[in-house]
Amino acid sequence: MENKTSDVPFDKLIAILQSEYQALKAEQTYRITIRENAFISNFLAIGVVASISFTSNPINISVLLLIPLMSSCICWVYLNNDIMVSKFRLYFTNEFPEKVIQTLNRDKENFSREEVLSVIASWEHFHRKHDKYRKLRKVLNTFFVFLGFIVVSISSLVVTAQLTFSTLKFDVVIWIFDAILIAIMLIALIITKDW
Repeated sequence: MENKTSDVPFDKLIAILQSEYQALKAEQTYRITIRENAFISNFLAIGVVASISFTSNPINISVLLLIPLMSSCICWVYLNNDIMVSKFRLYFTNEFPEKVIQTLNRDKENFSREEVLSVIASWEHFHRKHDKYRKLRKVLNTFFVFLGFIVVSISSLVVTAQLTFSTLKFDVVIWIFDAILIAIMLIALIITKDW
């Protein structure tokens, strides 16, 4: 397939790149919002389940078995959006500047990667270069995500373990399924963290 960019006017190419950048930044912002709302939604869901469990008469501890299932689903939304946010960042700092360089160098003097990055990815560049606490924040963020999704789910299994294994077989199946979901969540959190 031959490169047709030479047939497109320079101004049009710049407008296309600007449009792509704006659309992708909007998508990144949208995914950041979903990711953060997922974390908050997890705690709201846990509160609802705990409320139902402890306000029923008599107290129904087995309802807490819903927590790992809900947390797993919400964690999946969180992780998928977190992965995409990271991919956008990589695209904006690696791939997109090359597209801009190719476009700019086509018509005028040669621009360096650093010059282009300073214009189109200035926030990404500044944010990572001048942030001495970024690594610590990423580690703390991982800790709190672990606490919010994994520890809470494990806690519900611990609380329900004795009751579950002394009653219905269906509760045991749910308990084992929840334990498997927690293990999957833990593995997913470990392999998707970008410190």
